[in-house]
Amino acid sequence: MLRRQAYRFELRPSGQQLRNLRRFAGSCRFVYNQDSARNTARYNKKRLGYAGLCALLPNWKREHPFLSEVPAQALRQALKDLERAYTNFFLKRSEFPKFKKKGQRESFRVPQGFEVDNGIGLDWGVVRLYTRSNGAYREQCQPLKRFLPKWRRRMTQKRKFSRNWKKAKTGIAKLRQRIANIRKEFRSSNEISKNHAVVFVEDLPVSNMCKSCKGSRTCPVAWGECGQVSADNRKTQAKLVCLKCGLSANADFISAANIR
Repeated sequence: MLRRQAYRFELRPSGQQLRNLRRFAGSCRFVYNQDSARNTARYNKKRLGYAGLCALLPNWKREHPFLSEVPAQALRQALKDLERAYTNFFLKRSEFPKFKKKGQRESFRVPQGFEVDNGIGLDWGVVRLYTRSNGAYREQCQPLKRFLPKWRRRMTQKRKFSRNWKKAKTGIAKLRQRIANIRKEFRSSNEISKNHAVVFVEDLPVSNMCKSCKGSRTCPVAWGECGQVSADNRKTQAKLVCLKCGLSANADFISAANIR
């Protein structure tokens, strides 16, 4: 069964880009309203369908030059919306099509797909927190954990339930609370989500990775497309060397590139 899934992405256009988008939406609204008025005037005659309305677009562009600056696909989609509105009206599914007002749900649609160029892949790890498909990585964000052994030694050297023992115990609790607060801030996830439109993350059980570092990795398609998959490619946890094409790189980086 075919399933259609919609995704929403936040746009950050510049001033000129925002003006262009608004002009495109206004042009689609203009075409929709003009052709709706034309069909209303021809109510007792044969209605112009989608093909008939599209045939009028070249003449409309000559009469209104600003329409030539708008993608033709967006204008055709506005005509398709008008045709669907009339079809629903005659099938008694909705009311008679109304004119679109400026400032109300302004939008336009382009059916052609496009590639998101600022997507990124993430490979979670145990040694490294994550590795990005562009080669950047982040170490485990636990800078305060190195102070825990010091506080534990101080606690074991004190008599149990003494005042100094309680001070050391309180210090450990405060340190662990600071570590927990660092995790709750989600600085890394916020930075990634704000700067990338799409993020691909491997569905990997990290807890299982801690038991054994042996595994297989596929060489990235971007380098040679050899498609080699073998456990012998990864002799160590950090480095991967392809036995077929000779590629040598960090294993987490190759995994992130494959995910993307």
